[in-house]
Amino acid sequence: MMTLKTSHIARLLCTAAIATAMVACDKGGDAGGDAPEGSAQSACAKATTHLASFAAGPGASGMEAMAAKAATKAAKSKCDKEGLSDEQLACIMKVKTFRDYFTLGKCPAIEKKMPSWIKLSNPDAIISGNQPWLDMTPQEMQKSIEDKKKKK
Repeated sequence: MMTLKTSHIARLLCTAAIATAMVACDKGGDAGGDAPEGSAQSACAKATTHLASFAAGPGASGMEAMAAKAATKAAKSKCDKEGLSDEQLACIMKVKTFRDYFTLGKCPAIEKKMPSWIKLSNPDAIISGNQPWLDMTPQEMQKSIEDKKKKK
């Protein structure tokens, strides 16, 4: 069984962010303005910003950071147009680890109506085997990367 290195994970997540941006932009996504607290647009801002911390990969910089920002902007625009239920937002905000991120599609509210701006790959292929990074938060993964760099 193959174990993915943290750097490979970051590249995989960045690729997912770029793909999401291209899908959203291809369907006419553009940035909407911020809405008052409690509105659907405010929920979309929370949801897309929260998921972006996973999709960008830890320590994203340069082109990766630009791709993640574009993906988040396009996803928020699509979410603003589609709307987001309180139940869907609750599912998204419960995502704390990469394992949660990759299994988001199994949450009942998301499973019932998958927002078009959320693009999940096959979670079973990604989370099979003993992958310690799956139970890390983006911040924990970033710290792990920094610690490994210090040891070199």
